[in-house]
Amino acid sequence: MEDYLRVKLEDMEKSKREVEFELFRLKQNEQTGLVAEVEAMQDTINAASNKIRNKDAIIADVQNQLLNEKEYSSNLKSTIDSLKQVEAHKNSQVMTVKKAASNKQQAAQDTIQKLQRQLDEKSKEVVRFSTKWKRAKFDYDTLRKTLDTAGAKRKSDDVEQAPPKKQYRGACVEDSSGDEDDEEPLLQQWTRKTAVPIAGMAKIKLEKEDE
Repeated sequence: MEDYLRVKLEDMEKSKREVEFELFRLKQNEQTGLVAEVEAMQDTINAASNKIRNKDAIIADVQNQLLNEKEYSSNLKSTIDSLKQVEAHKNSQVMTVKKAASNKQQAAQDTIQKLQRQLDEKSKEVVRFSTKWKRAKFDYDTLRKTLDTAGAKRKSDDVEQAPPKKQYRGACVEDSSGDEDDEEPLLQQWTRKTAVPIAGMAKIKLEKEDE
């Protein structure tokens, strides 16, 4: 800009000298008609000179505008960088929250699956226990019924096998002949030979089912 103005100034000064020389020549030749034109040209030269004198002010103004533009650009860049940092921080926080939520969800699913497996195992245990209980109750009821039947039969046999009573000195005395007291009662024999083995077999059966 300064070079351009300097060149322009030199051209104008050169033109000024030429005009002044021409004016001097015209004055010398007393050409009155050209004097007015020369004066107008002189005004133009003076205006150009004034503009040249103001070149420093124009250059300073342009420089100030450039500085303002640079400062504005720098501030704008700083603002953009700050916004990018804030956005990156927010994105990092979002990723952290998402990861924590995913971990909690996975932990909850694992816990649910674990509890479901435990529930299934407990349900199976309940079914097995219920089956064992029903079988044990059936065996118990069968054994109880068998014992009741055997007890009733034993009482009937005792009545049928009662020894004859004899009259002795006016008193009713049972015949003490034989060794019935030494024999094992029929109910105890049946329990020892039949009921106990049945109970043992039922117990062994339940133990095998547990295995």
